[in-house]
Amino acid sequence: RIVLKKKHEKDMAMEAVKTGAKKVKATVVQEVIEAEEMAEAASEAAAEEPAEDGENFFEELLEAAKSDLVTLDLRGVLFILAVVAAALFYVFCSDYLGFILTIIIIMVGLMLLYGVRKPLTIIIATLVMSIGIYYAFSKLLGLALPVGVPLPAIARFFKMMFTH
Repeated sequence: RIVLKKKHEKDMAMEAVKTGAKKVKATVVQEVIEAEEMAEAASEAAAEEPAEDGENFFEELLEAAKSDLVTLDLRGVLFILAVVAAALFYVFCSDYLGFILTIIIIMVGLMLLYGVRKPLTIIIATLVMSIGIYYAFSKLLGLALPVGVPLPAIARFFKMMFTH
């Protein structure tokens, strides 16, 4: 009789746990449904109100990115290929030409390709950027950049010209 009573109590406890779990599960499901309804109501309210500037920034940015991905034109492909060609040019020519001369050639080429036509703008931008990048990498970061063959040869030439 005691064993039966213990078994009955155990069965009752298991039933209570199952019932409680069902109640907890039902409560969680109800809360999820309420949260979805609130989100839907907020979405509908936002759709009815006019958006302020910048409020839908990320959605507009995503739409713009999607439209750009779909409408990649020949000019865009040309720009991408030019940057890849510039990187390959740097890899294969920087040891011979040196870092500064290679970067100047690349920058002038890319600036012309992207539509910059003012000579003074091209000269100032390429000199400032190439010398600035060289200084940042060689002096501040301590990286050895390619010197190249022409620059030491030019330096020896000027040294020879002005020492006699």
